[in-house]
Amino acid sequence: MKLLFHLLTIFPLLGFAQVGSTCQGRIDGEYICLNEDFEGWQMTIQDSLMVQTNKEYELSIYSDLEWISECEFSSTIVKVKGPPQAGLIGSTTKVTVTRLNPRSMVIETNSEGELKEWRYSKKLEP
Repeated sequence: MKLLFHLLTIFPLLGFAQVGSTCQGRIDGEYICLNEDFEGWQMTIQDSLMVQTNKEYELSIYSDLEWISECEFSSTIVKVKGPPQAGLIGSTTKVTVTRLNPRSMVIETNSEGELKEWRYSKKLEP
């Protein structure tokens, strides 16, 4: 359950550049999770909303984002569509964007004192 919670709380990727200026607005887009244990998960960020989806599990997790600093935000789960996930709604995770470029991003999440790094690739336009 902790792994699922960590998945549901963030996201960046390959050919990395260090984060410079503010990330807000620059992370908007569709991403594919590159972490081996979370193959099949996709994430969409638009303004202050993040949606994490896994079609295989028929699960979508909606989170509100609140910016704390230039490249740090809190992600609070507000809605879950799909199989019931006890205790997720209202859960908050601190997210730090550590690397960002036009094709990828890397983020760190901190949930209940447990740190995890997530790698994402920006979904290519067809």
